[in-house]
Amino acid sequence: MSFRDHKTGYLVDPKAAIDSLNDSLALKDKSEFLFALYNVVLAQGFSEVSRRSGLNREGLYKILRPSGNPSISALIIILEAIGIELQVHPISRNASKITPIKLERINSIAHSYPALAAQWHPRENKSLSARDVLVTSRKLVWWLCPKNASHEWAETTLSRVNKFKKSFLSSASFTEKTFVTQLHQGCPHCARNNE
Repeated sequence: MSFRDHKTGYLVDPKAAIDSLNDSLALKDKSEFLFALYNVVLAQGFSEVSRRSGLNREGLYKILRPSGNPSISALIIILEAIGIELQVHPISRNASKITPIKLERINSIAHSYPALAAQWHPRENKSLSARDVLVTSRKLVWWLCPKNASHEWAETTLSRVNKFKKSFLSSASFTEKTFVTQLHQGCPHCARNNE
């Protein structure tokens, strides 16, 4: 099983992909939507989506970066290539009645950043799960290094997400290999030892 299959493979399922994209849209943050779309494209394979869309791989990477500024036509082409259609609907009168619990789950570390949630320390965080903690939380939680399980550290979710986003934005060429590297760079033990 590849890293991609383990971390984003569930997004091959159209319903899971649509749910992920809709949840990211609910956050009203372009970079969150582009990151969710990146994960769906990663799950389906950049080469395959590139072939179906007629866009080259490098162009896809540039469009899907959080700093990307894709045109609506580029988004439609990518969405169609992954088997999703863009639609608009009137705002539901019940939209304001969304429960806070649902909003918290949408903005949890597990939902918004599944790759970071995979580094969640199950023992040190006790009964707290990555589904319970918001991306913006300033509560200290424990993390495990993806490269060396003996490396563990406490850091706020907000800090961890911001470091990940910063490394994601600074990557000139974002591939599966650089994705794994970006995750690994968050480990302070590895950073101290230049691993």
